[in-house]
Amino acid sequence: MLNVRILGEQQEPTMLQKGMEMYDMQYRTNDAEAFEKGKKFVEDYVSKNFGELGEDKFYIIDDPMQITLGDADGDSGKFSLNSVGHALEKMGFFGKGAAYRSGVTFDSEFARAFNRAVSSDENTNKDGSVNWNFVDADLYGSEHRPNSDDEYYNLFNSIAIQYELSNGIIQ
Repeated sequence: MLNVRILGEQQEPTMLQKGMEMYDMQYRTNDAEAFEKGKKFVEDYVSKNFGELGEDKFYIIDDPMQITLGDADGDSGKFSLNSVGHALEKMGFFGKGAAYRSGVTFDSEFARAFNRAVSSDENTNKDGSVNWNFVDADLYGSEHRPNSDDEYYNLFNSIAIQYELSNGIIQ
């Protein structure tokens, strides 16, 4: 089943959805400086994770200060874009449209280690917020983490975003 959400010209608080992973997204900003930062971020992301994708099929960076990235023709499983979307939103972009896959899943042992880490008093700031650096340190040393750093940080960012969505931190 294809899950697509089309948005209008209004700004939305977030394009991220609980339990869902974006595989295609379109973000826009009205701020030229934010656009340049976002453009560099996406180009670096694509280069690091995919090498050469080809702008005609998988990503387009164009005016009016808009970035489109993902599988426009359907979900190939190649893209998991929640962390990219979250980063763009922090830079001042707002979502224009996205396609999602349901059922974000995590290795159960890693998820349990994550839950222990975010629940630990040692990993909580005085204001009650999560100290993500400490959680990262606990999980990075976990026996249940993926072997490669890239896989680990993709998984860590994905589960952290789902945690923040579930707890109303990202709205």
